[in-house]
Amino acid sequence: MDPLKYILQKPMPTGRLAKWKILLTEFDFVYVTRTPLNTYFPDEEVNSVEVVPENINAWKMFFDGVVNAKGVGIGAILILPVGQHYPAMARLRFFCTNNTAEYEACIMCMNMAIDLDVQELLIMGNSDLIIRQARVEWKTRDIKLIQYRQHVEDLGKQFKSVEFKYIPRFHNYLANALDTLASMLPYPGNTHIGPLEIQVREWHGYCNAIEIESGGDPWYHDIKRFLKKKVYPEQASRDQKRTIRRLASSFFLSGEILYKRTPDLNMLRCMDSREDERIMNEVHIGVCDPHMNGYVLAKNILRVGYYWMTMEKDCFSFVRTCHQCQIHIDPIHLPPSELHPMSAPWPFVTWGMDVIEPIKTKASNGHRFILVAIDYFTKWIQAVTFKFVTKKAVADFVHSNTICRFGIPKTIISDNAANLNIHLMREVYEQFKIMHRNSTPYRHKANSVVEAANKNIKKILRKMVQGSKQRHESCLLHYRDIAQSCAHQ
Repeated sequence: MDPLKYILQKPMPTGRLAKWKILLTEFDFVYVTRTPLNTYFPDEEVNSVEVVPENINAWKMFFDGVVNAKGVGIGAILILPVGQHYPAMARLRFFCTNNTAEYEACIMCMNMAIDLDVQELLIMGNSDLIIRQARVEWKTRDIKLIQYRQHVEDLGKQFKSVEFKYIPRFHNYLANALDTLASMLPYPGNTHIGPLEIQVREWHGYCNAIEIESGGDPWYHDIKRFLKKKVYPEQASRDQKRTIRRLASSFFLSGEILYKRTPDLNMLRCMDSREDERIMNEVHIGVCDPHMNGYVLAKNILRVGYYWMTMEKDCFSFVRTCHQCQIHIDPIHLPPSELHPMSAPWPFVTWGMDVIEPIKTKASNGHRFILVAIDYFTKWIQAVTFKFVTKKAVADFVHSNTICRFGIPKTIISDNAANLNIHLMREVYEQFKIMHRNSTPYRHKANSVVEAANKNIKKILRKMVQGSKQRHESCLLHYRDIAQSCAHQ
Protein backbone atom coordinates (compact mmCIF):
# COMPACT_ATOMS: atom_id res chain seq x y z
CA MET A 1 0.00 0.00 0.00
CA ASP A 2 1.23 3.49 -0.89
CA PRO A 3 1.61 5.48 2.39
CA LEU A 4 0.95 8.87 0.74
CA LYS A 5 -2.22 7.57 -0.86
CA TYR A 6 -3.37 6.17 2.49
CA ILE A 7 -2.74 9.45 4.34
CA LEU A 8 -4.12 11.87 1.74
CA GLN A 9 -7.21 9.87 0.78
CA LYS A 10 -8.27 8.67 4.24
CA PRO A 11 -11.56 10.53 4.97
CA MET A 12 -11.32 10.59 8.80
CA PRO A 13 -7.68 10.31 9.95
CA THR A 14 -6.97 9.98 13.67
CA GLY A 15 -3.91 10.24 15.89
CA ARG A 16 -0.60 10.60 14.10
CA LEU A 17 -2.21 10.31 10.68
CA ALA A 18 -4.23 13.46 11.39
CA LYS A 19 -1.08 15.36 12.43
CA TRP A 20 0.81 14.24 9.33
CA LYS A 21 -2.09 15.21 7.06
CA ILE A 22 -2.24 18.70 8.64
CA LEU A 23 1.50 19.16 8.05
CA LEU A 24 1.19 18.04 4.42
CA THR A 25 -1.77 20.29 3.61
CA GLU A 26 0.37 23.44 3.81
CA PHE A 27 2.34 22.22 0.78
CA ASP A 28 -0.85 21.78 -1.28
CA PHE A 29 -0.12 18.16 -2.21
CA VAL A 30 -2.54 16.29 -4.51
CA TYR A 31 -2.18 12.53 -4.92
CA VAL A 32 -2.50 11.28 -8.51
CA THR A 33 -2.33 7.59 -9.38
CA ARG A 34 0.55 6.82 -11.70
CA THR A 35 -0.36 5.46 -15.12
CA PRO A 36 1.06 2.12 -16.35
CA LEU A 37 4.61 2.24 -17.66
CA ASN A 38 3.62 0.86 -21.06
CA THR A 39 1.49 3.98 -21.72
CA TYR A 40 3.66 6.56 -19.94
CA PHE A 41 6.80 8.12 -21.37
CA PRO A 42 8.46 11.18 -19.80
CA ASP A 43 9.19 12.92 -23.09
CA GLU A 44 6.73 12.43 -25.94
CA GLU A 45 9.14 14.02 -28.42
CA VAL A 46 11.70 11.26 -27.91
CA ASN A 47 10.93 8.50 -30.40
CA SER A 48 13.86 6.20 -29.71
CA VAL A 49 16.56 5.54 -27.14
CA GLU A 50 20.07 4.86 -28.32
CA VAL A 51 21.68 1.78 -26.81
CA VAL A 52 25.41 2.21 -26.36
CA PRO A 53 27.10 -1.11 -27.25
CA GLU A 54 29.55 -2.51 -24.73
CA ASN A 55 33.14 -2.94 -25.87
CA ILE A 56 33.58 -6.70 -26.01
CA ASN A 57 37.37 -6.43 -26.50
CA ALA A 58 37.95 -4.55 -23.23
CA TRP A 59 39.25 -6.28 -20.13
CA LYS A 60 37.02 -6.01 -17.06
CA MET A 61 38.32 -5.16 -13.61
CA PHE A 62 36.43 -5.43 -10.31
CA PHE A 63 37.95 -3.93 -7.16
CA ASP A 64 36.95 -3.49 -3.53
CA GLY A 65 38.52 -2.68 -0.17
CA VAL A 66 37.41 -3.33 3.39
CA VAL A 67 38.44 -2.09 6.83
CA ASN A 68 37.30 -4.08 9.86
CA ALA A 69 38.45 -5.04 13.34
CA LYS A 70 40.74 -7.78 11.98
CA GLY A 71 42.65 -5.52 9.59
CA VAL A 72 42.60 -3.93 6.16
CA GLY A 73 42.22 -6.01 3.00
CA ILE A 74 41.97 -5.18 -0.67
CA GLY A 75 40.88 -7.40 -3.52
CA ALA A 76 40.63 -7.10 -7.27
CA ILE A 77 40.04 -9.39 -10.20
CA LEU A 78 40.85 -9.03 -13.90
CA ILE A 79 38.61 -10.80 -16.42
CA LEU A 80 39.68 -11.44 -20.00
CA PRO A 81 37.20 -11.04 -22.88
CA VAL A 82 37.27 -14.85 -23.24
CA GLY A 83 36.26 -15.27 -19.58
CA GLN A 84 39.56 -16.17 -17.87
CA HIS A 85 39.95 -14.68 -14.36
CA TYR A 86 43.07 -13.27 -12.67
CA PRO A 87 42.35 -12.63 -8.97
CA ALA A 88 44.60 -10.64 -6.64
CA MET A 89 44.34 -9.66 -2.99
CA ALA A 90 46.58 -8.03 -0.39
CA ARG A 91 46.59 -7.23 3.31
CA LEU A 92 47.61 -3.67 4.21
CA ARG A 93 49.72 -3.16 7.33
CA PHE A 94 49.27 0.61 7.52
CA PHE A 95 46.34 2.74 8.60
CA CYS A 96 43.64 3.19 5.97
CA THR A 97 40.13 4.47 5.75
CA ASN A 98 37.48 2.82 3.61
CA ASN A 99 38.05 5.29 0.77
CA THR A 100 41.84 4.91 0.78
CA ALA A 101 41.43 1.11 0.84
CA GLU A 102 39.22 1.37 -2.26
CA TYR A 103 41.88 3.47 -4.02
CA GLU A 104 44.60 0.98 -3.03
CA ALA A 105 42.58 -1.87 -4.56
CA CYS A 106 42.00 0.09 -7.77
CA ILE A 107 45.69 1.01 -8.10
CA MET A 108 46.81 -2.58 -7.43
CA CYS A 109 44.66 -3.99 -10.21
CA MET A 110 45.57 -1.19 -12.66
CA ASN A 111 49.26 -1.99 -12.11
CA MET A 112 48.54 -5.66 -12.75
CA ALA A 113 46.74 -4.73 -16.00
CA ILE A 114 49.73 -2.63 -17.08
CA ASP A 115 52.07 -5.57 -16.44
CA LEU A 116 49.84 -7.74 -18.66
CA ASP A 117 49.97 -5.10 -21.43
CA VAL A 118 46.23 -4.43 -21.40
CA GLN A 119 45.13 -1.70 -23.83
CA GLU A 120 41.39 -1.34 -23.14
CA LEU A 121 40.12 -1.59 -19.56
CA LEU A 122 36.68 -1.30 -17.95
CA ILE A 123 37.01 -0.64 -14.19
CA MET A 124 33.97 -1.43 -12.03
CA GLY A 125 33.49 -0.89 -8.31
CA ASN A 126 30.78 -0.34 -5.73
CA SER A 127 32.29 2.89 -4.30
CA ASP A 128 30.34 5.77 -5.83
CA LEU A 129 32.85 8.30 -4.48
CA ILE A 130 35.89 6.67 -6.12
CA ILE A 131 34.14 6.15 -9.46
CA ARG A 132 32.86 9.74 -9.70
CA GLN A 133 36.20 11.21 -8.66
CA ALA A 134 37.96 9.09 -11.29
CA ARG A 135 35.51 10.38 -13.90
CA VAL A 136 36.25 13.95 -12.73
CA GLU A 137 32.54 14.40 -11.99
CA TRP A 138 33.20 15.22 -8.32
CA LYS A 139 35.96 17.30 -6.84
CA THR A 140 38.42 15.67 -4.45
CA ARG A 141 38.38 17.73 -1.26
CA ASP A 142 39.92 15.24 1.16
CA ILE A 143 43.66 15.87 1.36
CA LYS A 144 44.37 12.14 1.82
CA LEU A 145 42.61 11.26 -1.45
CA ILE A 146 44.12 13.94 -3.73
CA GLN A 147 47.35 12.01 -4.30
CA TYR A 148 45.42 8.77 -4.88
CA ARG A 149 43.18 10.39 -7.51
CA GLN A 150 46.17 11.96 -9.26
CA HIS A 151 47.99 8.61 -9.34
CA VAL A 152 44.90 6.88 -10.79
CA GLU A 153 44.75 9.56 -13.48
CA ASP A 154 48.43 9.03 -14.32
CA LEU A 155 47.95 5.26 -14.56
CA GLY A 156 44.93 5.72 -16.83
CA LYS A 157 47.09 7.55 -19.38
CA GLN A 158 49.05 4.33 -19.99
CA PHE A 159 45.96 2.63 -21.47
CA LYS A 160 44.51 3.15 -24.91
CA SER A 161 41.07 3.57 -23.33
CA VAL A 162 39.92 3.28 -19.72
CA GLU A 163 36.36 3.58 -18.39
CA PHE A 164 35.05 3.70 -14.83
CA LYS A 165 31.61 2.26 -14.03
CA TYR A 166 29.65 2.06 -10.78
CA ILE A 167 27.94 -1.25 -9.91
CA PRO A 168 25.88 -2.27 -6.84
CA ARG A 169 27.60 -4.17 -4.06
CA PHE A 170 25.81 -7.47 -4.76
CA HIS A 171 27.26 -7.43 -8.31
CA ASN A 172 30.78 -6.98 -6.95
CA TYR A 173 30.75 -10.23 -4.98
CA LEU A 174 34.07 -11.58 -6.34
CA ALA A 175 36.19 -8.62 -5.25
CA ASN A 176 34.22 -8.38 -2.01
CA ALA A 177 35.05 -12.00 -1.17
CA LEU A 178 38.75 -11.45 -1.91
CA ASP A 179 39.17 -8.36 0.27
CA THR A 180 37.22 -9.93 3.15
CA LEU A 181 39.45 -13.02 2.99
CA ALA A 182 42.60 -10.87 2.92
CA SER A 183 41.48 -8.87 5.97
CA MET A 184 40.43 -11.91 8.04
CA LEU A 185 43.42 -14.21 7.45
CA PRO A 186 46.15 -13.83 10.10
CA TYR A 187 49.73 -13.27 8.92
CA PRO A 188 52.11 -14.12 11.79
CA GLY A 189 55.51 -12.66 11.00
CA ASN A 190 56.86 -13.53 7.58
CA THR A 191 55.04 -16.85 7.27
CA HIS A 192 54.31 -17.77 3.66
CA ILE A 193 50.77 -18.89 2.77
CA GLY A 194 50.43 -20.81 -0.47
CA PRO A 195 47.69 -20.35 -3.08
CA LEU A 196 44.16 -21.10 -1.92
CA GLU A 197 42.25 -23.62 -4.04
CA ILE A 198 38.45 -23.82 -3.89
CA GLN A 199 36.84 -27.12 -4.87
CA VAL A 200 33.24 -27.55 -6.01
CA ARG A 201 31.62 -30.72 -4.66
CA GLU A 202 28.16 -31.90 -5.66
CA TRP A 203 27.82 -34.88 -3.30
CA HIS A 204 28.19 -35.59 0.40
CA GLY A 205 31.58 -36.53 1.74
CA TYR A 206 30.59 -40.08 2.64
CA CYS A 207 29.36 -40.63 -0.94
CA ASN A 208 32.66 -39.44 -2.41
CA ALA A 209 34.53 -41.80 -0.10
CA ILE A 210 32.87 -44.96 -1.39
CA GLU A 211 31.61 -44.02 -4.86
CA ILE A 212 34.46 -45.64 -6.80
CA GLU A 213 35.51 -49.20 -6.04
CA SER A 214 39.28 -49.28 -6.52
CA GLY A 215 41.22 -52.45 -7.16
CA GLY A 216 38.13 -54.52 -7.97
CA ASP A 217 37.10 -54.80 -4.30
CA PRO A 218 33.49 -53.96 -3.33
CA TRP A 219 32.68 -50.96 -1.14
CA TYR A 220 32.20 -53.19 1.92
CA HIS A 221 35.57 -54.98 1.57
CA ASP A 222 37.19 -53.39 4.65
CA ILE A 223 34.08 -53.90 6.79
CA LYS A 224 33.78 -57.55 5.76
CA ARG A 225 37.46 -58.23 6.45
CA PHE A 226 37.20 -56.58 9.86
CA LEU A 227 34.19 -58.70 10.84
CA LYS A 228 35.86 -61.86 9.55
CA LYS A 229 39.49 -61.46 10.67
CA LYS A 230 39.46 -58.38 12.97
CA VAL A 231 42.15 -56.69 10.88
CA TYR A 232 42.36 -53.12 9.56
CA PRO A 233 43.59 -51.90 6.16
CA GLU A 234 47.28 -51.20 5.85
CA GLN A 235 48.38 -47.64 6.71
CA ALA A 236 44.97 -46.90 8.28
CA SER A 237 45.01 -44.00 10.72
CA ARG A 238 43.48 -43.99 14.16
CA ASP A 239 40.39 -42.11 12.99
CA GLN A 240 39.92 -44.48 10.05
CA LYS A 241 40.06 -47.50 12.35
CA ARG A 242 37.46 -45.91 14.61
CA THR A 243 35.22 -45.29 11.58
CA ILE A 244 35.51 -48.93 10.45
CA ARG A 245 34.58 -50.17 13.93
CA ARG A 246 31.56 -47.85 14.05
CA LEU A 247 30.35 -48.94 10.61
CA ALA A 248 30.91 -52.62 11.33
CA SER A 249 28.55 -52.47 14.31
CA SER A 250 25.58 -52.13 11.94
CA PHE A 251 26.58 -55.06 9.67
CA PHE A 252 26.31 -58.84 10.09
CA LEU A 253 28.44 -61.48 8.36
CA SER A 254 26.89 -64.86 7.57
CA GLY A 255 29.49 -67.04 5.90
CA GLU A 256 30.69 -65.00 2.92
CA ILE A 257 27.54 -62.86 2.66
CA LEU A 258 27.39 -59.46 4.38
CA TYR A 259 24.08 -58.10 5.66
CA LYS A 260 23.06 -54.62 6.79
CA ARG A 261 21.01 -54.34 9.99
CA THR A 262 18.01 -51.99 9.86
CA PRO A 263 16.40 -50.24 12.86
CA ASP A 264 13.49 -52.72 12.72
CA LEU A 265 15.99 -55.66 12.99
CA ASN A 266 15.66 -56.73 9.35
CA MET A 267 18.63 -57.93 7.29
CA LEU A 268 19.49 -56.38 3.92
CA ARG A 269 21.99 -58.14 1.70
CA CYS A 270 24.89 -55.89 0.66
CA MET A 271 25.44 -55.73 -3.10
CA ASP A 272 28.43 -54.48 -5.09
CA SER A 273 28.50 -52.34 -8.22
CA ARG A 274 28.41 -55.37 -10.53
CA GLU A 275 24.98 -56.46 -9.24
CA ASP A 276 23.18 -53.21 -8.42
CA GLU A 277 22.46 -52.47 -12.11
CA ARG A 278 20.73 -55.82 -12.54
CA ILE A 279 18.67 -55.33 -9.37
CA MET A 280 17.51 -51.84 -10.37
CA ASN A 281 16.61 -53.07 -13.85
CA GLU A 282 14.59 -56.00 -12.47
CA VAL A 283 12.71 -53.97 -9.84
CA HIS A 284 12.04 -51.02 -12.16
CA ILE A 285 11.22 -52.75 -15.46
CA GLY A 286 10.45 -56.28 -14.25
CA VAL A 287 7.09 -58.06 -14.28
CA CYS A 288 4.24 -55.91 -12.89
CA ASP A 289 6.53 -53.05 -11.83
CA PRO A 290 5.06 -49.63 -12.73
CA HIS A 291 8.20 -47.68 -13.70
CA MET A 292 8.36 -45.80 -10.40
CA ASN A 293 10.52 -42.74 -9.78
CA GLY A 294 13.95 -42.86 -8.17
CA TYR A 295 12.74 -42.30 -4.60
CA VAL A 296 10.14 -45.09 -4.75
CA LEU A 297 12.57 -47.38 -6.60
CA ALA A 298 15.09 -47.09 -3.76
CA LYS A 299 12.40 -47.85 -1.16
CA ASN A 300 11.20 -50.89 -3.12
CA ILE A 301 14.75 -52.25 -3.37
CA LEU A 302 15.01 -51.97 0.42
CA ARG A 303 11.70 -53.81 0.76
CA VAL A 304 13.00 -56.58 -1.51
CA GLY A 305 16.03 -56.97 0.79
CA TYR A 306 19.06 -55.40 -0.89
CA TYR A 307 21.33 -52.52 0.12
CA TRP A 308 24.34 -50.50 -1.03
CA MET A 309 25.64 -47.13 0.10
CA THR A 310 24.80 -45.04 -2.99
CA MET A 311 21.42 -46.66 -3.61
CA GLU A 312 19.25 -43.52 -3.79
CA LYS A 313 21.65 -41.61 -6.05
CA ASP A 314 22.02 -44.61 -8.37
CA CYS A 315 18.24 -45.06 -8.54
CA PHE A 316 17.71 -41.45 -9.60
CA SER A 317 20.40 -41.81 -12.27
CA PHE A 318 18.88 -45.09 -13.49
CA VAL A 319 15.36 -43.61 -13.82
CA ARG A 320 16.75 -40.74 -15.93
CA THR A 321 18.01 -43.32 -18.45
CA CYS A 322 14.68 -45.20 -18.70
CA HIS A 323 13.15 -44.54 -22.12
CA GLN A 324 9.52 -45.10 -21.09
CA CYS A 325 9.84 -42.86 -18.02
CA GLN A 326 11.30 -40.00 -20.06
CA ILE A 327 8.58 -40.25 -22.73
CA HIS A 328 5.67 -40.19 -20.26
CA ILE A 329 7.18 -37.75 -17.75
CA ASP A 330 4.92 -34.91 -16.59
CA PRO A 331 5.76 -31.55 -18.19
CA ILE A 332 6.50 -28.89 -15.59
CA HIS A 333 4.90 -25.56 -16.52
CA LEU A 334 4.46 -24.02 -13.08
CA PRO A 335 6.94 -23.20 -10.29
CA PRO A 336 6.84 -25.47 -7.23
CA SER A 337 4.44 -24.46 -4.47
CA GLU A 338 4.23 -25.32 -0.80
CA LEU A 339 2.42 -28.50 0.18
CA HIS A 340 -0.53 -28.39 2.55
CA PRO A 341 -0.84 -31.91 4.04
CA MET A 342 -3.04 -33.19 6.89
CA SER A 343 -6.38 -32.85 5.13
CA ALA A 344 -7.52 -35.77 7.32
CA PRO A 345 -6.62 -36.13 11.03
CA TRP A 346 -6.23 -39.94 11.09
CA PRO A 347 -6.13 -42.89 8.64
CA PHE A 348 -9.21 -43.93 6.66
CA VAL A 349 -11.42 -41.13 7.96
CA THR A 350 -11.78 -39.29 4.63
CA TRP A 351 -11.96 -40.92 1.22
CA GLY A 352 -12.10 -39.36 -2.24
CA MET A 353 -13.75 -41.06 -5.21
CA ASP A 354 -13.52 -40.46 -8.93
CA VAL A 355 -13.94 -42.31 -12.22
CA ILE A 356 -11.18 -42.45 -14.82
CA GLU A 357 -12.43 -41.75 -18.32
CA PRO A 358 -12.46 -44.62 -20.85
CA ILE A 359 -8.91 -45.81 -21.33
CA LYS A 360 -7.67 -46.24 -24.89
CA THR A 361 -6.32 -49.77 -24.49
CA LYS A 362 -9.43 -51.70 -23.49
CA ALA A 363 -8.92 -54.89 -21.50
CA SER A 364 -9.65 -58.31 -22.97
CA ASN A 365 -12.76 -58.66 -20.75
CA GLY A 366 -14.16 -55.39 -22.07
CA HIS A 367 -13.35 -53.30 -18.98
CA ARG A 368 -12.46 -49.74 -19.90
CA PHE A 369 -13.51 -47.65 -16.86
CA ILE A 370 -11.61 -47.49 -13.55
CA LEU A 371 -13.29 -46.47 -10.30
CA VAL A 372 -10.70 -45.06 -7.88
CA ALA A 373 -10.92 -44.31 -4.15
CA ILE A 374 -8.00 -42.87 -2.16
CA ASP A 375 -7.54 -42.25 1.56
CA TYR A 376 -6.49 -38.68 2.30
CA PHE A 377 -4.17 -39.59 5.20
CA THR A 378 -2.24 -42.69 4.07
CA LYS A 379 -2.72 -42.14 0.29
CA TRP A 380 -3.90 -45.77 0.08
CA ILE A 381 -5.62 -46.45 -3.24
CA GLN A 382 -8.46 -48.81 -4.11
CA ALA A 383 -9.00 -49.18 -7.86
CA VAL A 384 -11.34 -51.57 -9.72
CA THR A 385 -12.03 -51.83 -13.46
CA PHE A 386 -15.56 -51.99 -14.89
CA LYS A 387 -17.13 -52.36 -18.29
CA PHE A 388 -19.67 -49.69 -17.29
CA VAL A 389 -19.74 -47.75 -14.00
CA THR A 390 -23.37 -48.37 -13.06
CA LYS A 391 -25.18 -47.17 -9.96
CA LYS A 392 -25.10 -50.60 -8.32
CA ALA A 393 -21.39 -51.02 -9.14
CA VAL A 394 -20.56 -47.78 -7.30
CA ALA A 395 -22.60 -48.77 -4.24
CA ASP A 396 -21.03 -52.25 -4.14
CA PHE A 397 -17.56 -50.74 -4.54
CA VAL A 398 -18.00 -48.42 -1.54
CA HIS A 399 -19.46 -51.22 0.58
CA SER A 400 -16.88 -53.92 -0.23
CA ASN A 401 -13.67 -51.95 -0.89
CA THR A 402 -13.88 -49.24 1.77
CA ILE A 403 -16.41 -50.03 4.52
CA CYS A 404 -15.87 -53.79 4.84
CA ARG A 405 -12.10 -53.57 4.40
CA PHE A 406 -11.07 -50.40 6.28
CA GLY A 407 -14.04 -49.54 8.46
CA ILE A 408 -16.73 -46.89 8.26
CA PRO A 409 -15.28 -43.56 7.11
CA LYS A 410 -16.45 -40.20 8.34
CA THR A 411 -16.47 -38.38 4.99
CA ILE A 412 -16.52 -39.36 1.32
CA ILE A 413 -15.73 -36.67 -1.25
CA SER A 414 -16.69 -37.01 -4.92
CA ASP A 415 -17.47 -34.78 -7.87
CA ASN A 416 -20.93 -34.06 -9.29
CA ALA A 417 -21.05 -37.10 -11.58
CA ALA A 418 -24.51 -38.66 -11.79
CA ASN A 419 -23.36 -42.20 -11.00
CA LEU A 420 -21.64 -40.98 -7.80
CA ASN A 421 -24.69 -39.03 -6.53
CA ILE A 422 -27.56 -41.53 -6.73
CA HIS A 423 -30.22 -42.78 -4.34
CA LEU A 424 -28.34 -46.05 -3.73
CA MET A 425 -25.33 -44.10 -2.50
CA ARG A 426 -27.52 -41.88 -0.32
CA GLU A 427 -28.96 -45.02 1.28
CA VAL A 428 -25.44 -46.27 2.04
CA TYR A 429 -24.51 -42.88 3.54
CA GLU A 430 -27.63 -42.82 5.74
CA GLN A 431 -27.19 -46.44 6.82
CA PHE A 432 -23.57 -46.01 8.00
CA LYS A 433 -23.85 -42.31 9.05
CA ILE A 434 -21.30 -41.19 6.43
CA MET A 435 -21.05 -37.52 5.46
CA HIS A 436 -20.99 -37.01 1.70
CA ARG A 437 -19.46 -33.89 0.15
CA ASN A 438 -19.13 -32.82 -3.44
CA SER A 439 -15.70 -31.54 -4.43
CA THR A 440 -16.99 -28.38 -6.16
CA PRO A 441 -17.99 -26.36 -3.07
CA TYR A 442 -15.34 -27.83 -0.77
CA ARG A 443 -12.35 -28.08 -3.16
CA HIS A 444 -11.88 -25.19 -5.57
CA LYS A 445 -9.74 -27.30 -7.93
CA ALA A 446 -11.84 -30.46 -7.65
CA ASN A 447 -10.59 -33.44 -5.71
CA SER A 448 -6.85 -32.89 -6.17
CA VAL A 449 -5.73 -36.05 -4.34
CA VAL A 450 -7.87 -38.35 -6.47
CA GLU A 451 -6.94 -36.49 -9.64
CA ALA A 452 -3.25 -37.04 -8.87
CA ALA A 453 -3.85 -40.76 -8.31
CA ASN A 454 -5.81 -41.01 -11.56
CA LYS A 455 -2.97 -39.35 -13.44
CA ASN A 456 -0.45 -41.87 -12.08
CA ILE A 457 -2.70 -44.84 -12.84
CA LYS A 458 -3.18 -43.72 -16.45
CA LYS A 459 0.56 -43.18 -16.77
CA ILE A 460 1.25 -46.74 -15.52
CA LEU A 461 -1.26 -48.25 -17.91
CA ARG A 462 0.22 -46.36 -20.87
CA LYS A 463 3.66 -47.76 -20.05
CA MET A 464 2.77 -51.37 -19.30
CA VAL A 465 -0.33 -52.56 -21.15
CA GLN A 466 0.82 -51.83 -24.69
CA GLY A 467 1.93 -55.41 -25.28
CA SER A 468 -0.92 -57.23 -23.51
CA LYS A 469 -4.57 -56.43 -22.80
CA GLN A 470 -4.77 -58.77 -19.81
CA ARG A 471 -2.51 -56.86 -17.39
CA HIS A 472 -4.88 -54.13 -16.18
CA GLU A 473 -5.78 -55.87 -12.92
CA SER A 474 -2.19 -56.88 -12.08
CA CYS A 475 -0.88 -53.37 -12.76
CA LEU A 476 -3.55 -51.78 -10.58
CA LEU A 477 -2.84 -54.29 -7.80
CA HIS A 478 0.87 -53.55 -7.87
CA TYR A 479 0.35 -49.76 -7.84
CA ARG A 480 -1.83 -50.17 -4.75
CA ASP A 481 0.95 -52.06 -2.95
CA ILE A 482 3.85 -49.66 -3.62
CA ALA A 483 4.81 -47.00 -1.08
CA GLN A 484 2.86 -43.73 -1.38
CA SER A 485 3.63 -40.30 0.08
CA CYS A 486 2.47 -36.71 -0.22
CA ALA A 487 5.38 -35.69 -2.44
CA HIS A 488 5.83 -38.95 -4.43
CA GLN A 489 2.54 -40.35 -5.67
